Amino acid sequence: MQLIHPQQVLYWHAERINGVMTLTEIRIWELLDDQAGWFSELPVMQVRVIKRDSFEVWRPQVVADNKPAVWVAEETGPNTLGHIPVVPFYAKRTGYFTSRPPLIDLAELNVEHWQSSSDQRNILHVARVPLLTVTSDDENFSLSVGASRALRLPTSSKAEFVETKGAAITAGRQDLLDIEERMRQIGADLISLNVGKMAATQASILDSRSQSKLGAMAQSLEDALNLALYEWAQWIKAPNGGTVEVFKDFGVDLTNAQDETVLLNSTVAGKLSDQTYYEELQRRGTVADTIDWEQEQARRQEQGPQLGTLGGPGDPSNLDNNAGGLNGNGQ
Repeated sequence: MQLIHPQQVLYWHAERINGVMTLTEIRIWELLDDQAGWFSELPVMQVRVIKRDSFEVWRPQVVADNKPAVWVAEETGPNTLGHIPVVPFYAKRTGYFTSRPPLIDLAELNVEHWQSSSDQRNILHVARVPLLTVTSDDENFSLSVGASRALRLPTSSKAEFVETKGAAITAGRQDLLDIEERMRQIGADLISLNVGKMAATQASILDSRSQSKLGAMAQSLEDALNLALYEWAQWIKAPNGGTVEVFKDFGVDLTNAQDETVLLNSTVAGKLSDQTYYEELQRRGTVADTIDWEQEQARRQEQGPQLGTLGGPGDPSNLDNNAGGLNGNGQ
């Protein structure tokens, strides 16, 4: 099984066969390490051509100096599967075998942020260096400025340092903050619940994992991996290729505290176990992922019963009857 990056695909062709778009040919650029002597390796470039009934591996060969290399088919053979075992993964699908990077807007904002930050650094450099200006009517006046020099001016002359008022600096800083806010919104949009104008009851029934964009990408990745394992099992003639499960629960609404209240009430009523309640809080980010359930149970045992609980400090059964506690009659 091999991971193929989009940049490696030189050419692909698909046709509609029995009403289904089917890949009929693909050409993949590969760079391999080949042994060059005893102690070194050299990269070797090749192009793998896969069709529904055959495959070919082409490599360039130099026939003479100062002449272009000639591509030669180093390996050919039949494709016994009868189809091309390439499984595409779409993060933001635009068509068959075509997709758009889901964070391309964030990448463009990154460039915009870098440009604005560069301009801001430049204007800060200019603003931090004041400019000395001299006003004088004496045409023969000469100026000499230095750390160990004194400035002597003619009569009715004036010298002062001029600094920027800082309006451009404030505008540049605000521009950076605006870009960073837009970048945060793009990231938050991936995990936000897309419930639209649904009623609250209807939205709560829906599985939140299918409502977020990131959850949909994770589901697409899981489907692609399982299909790739199926193709691999067919290739090696194994009965089963197995399955994988990708975490997809990115659509939890962290701002909804009502869920945690419902979970707590269900646990107190005995409808949920303490461990399930703990894992649900951890899934919502209320409890850190680094805290283990068994370790937390051990900590609870070390700290003892809570105040006012049975057997703990403040338990009425621990009070001495002679010290004003409850007597045998409950009075």
